[in-house]
Amino acid sequence: MTKLIYYPKCSTSKKAVKYLNDIEIDFEHVDIVKATPSVDTLKEILQLSGDPVNKLFNTSGKLYREFDIKNKKDAMKDDEKLHLLSKYGMLIKRPLLIHENHAVIGFNEKAYNALFK
Repeated sequence: MTKLIYYPKCSTSKKAVKYLNDIEIDFEHVDIVKATPSVDTLKEILQLSGDPVNKLFNTSGKLYREFDIKNKKDAMKDDEKLHLLSKYGMLIKRPLLIHENHAVIGFNEKAYNALFK
């Protein structure tokens, strides 16, 4: 099953939804605010994507600036970062796509094409 963890009002998330609908992929919709991913889910996404923890941060988001994450994240341990991300869904870069044994952080059409075509 394909799962898209997204924020419905986010333009990048909307692009991912449109992409998946256009190629007729059935997927589970998960609102990142209503069902913020747990630490374990975030760890799974990192493992499947091969990306570092810092890629999970929505660096253009309001909370990222309010919490001054840019200046704090280098001093934080990965577990601290994951705990913070699991507490505040809007801190997470969106969307998160999980498909079989792969994950993509953010919308990247080239990466999506590699998974579905």
